[in-house]
Amino acid sequence: MILGHADVGFGIASAGTIDRSNILRATLTAMADAIRDLPTAPDLVLVDGHLPPDIPIPCRPIIHGDATCYVISCASIMAKVLRDRLMEFYHGLCPGYEFDRHKGYGTALHAGRLTALGPSVFHRRTFQPVAAHVG
Repeated sequence: MILGHADVGFGIASAGTIDRSNILRATLTAMADAIRDLPTAPDLVLVDGHLPPDIPIPCRPIIHGDATCYVISCASIMAKVLRDRLMEFYHGLCPGYEFDRHKGYGTALHAGRLTALGPSVFHRRTFQPVAAHVG
């Protein structure tokens, strides 16, 4: 429904990018990439959080924006759907991790697969539960 009523752009930060910079910088870069991915530049950008991405467009950060702003809520839904689809794709590449079932969230199944197999190329090495498994 969202795609039928809004322009949507996506930005992605890989695990390696997050490990090299940090989660905040990677998120801000992905936000900027998503804005550049839009078919037309917006007049104003609303973002969830307290910091704006580095973009040449007026931007208004809104803390808890996903809970209080319809447009940010829609963007959050689109990001989650893309992430879930990426996790299903990753499952096809590394089926032993069962990414299609836990989508990378901190479930008992995910912890069990991580313990049994060690980190995959899709795991963030700087994330504490993963770092504990890196030998």
